[in-house]
Amino acid sequence: MMKDADVLILKAFLAALCQQRSPLSDTIKEKLADIAQSLETRIGELHDLAISIPALKIPYESARLLLTDTAAKEKIGLKFLPADNAEDDNNRETPNLTRDTALYSAMRYNINLAV
Repeated sequence: MMKDADVLILKAFLAALCQQRSPLSDTIKEKLADIAQSLETRIGELHDLAISIPALKIPYESARLLLTDTAAKEKIGLKFLPADNAEDDNNRETPNLTRDTALYSAMRYNINLAV
């Protein structure tokens, strides 16, 4: 079973690979195939490989940073959660917070809306 740090390396490496616009050289592909034969014991070599290849270095480091960021780990800001005092837990609608423009205009121009 992989450790959390190993999973982080693998995810960041795969994210960096997905961002590549040109194919990797045959030499790098051979290294990857070799590492893949015993991935769980050689995961650290993926990190070394990503850092040593200029086209992978920045995307790899960026992916690692995003994956280890506290906000990403805690999923802060990724989902909208209603307040704890929400009136109806089954209601998935967000409240309409726009101003009532007719009432606002009436108040502004001193118009009586009562009929």
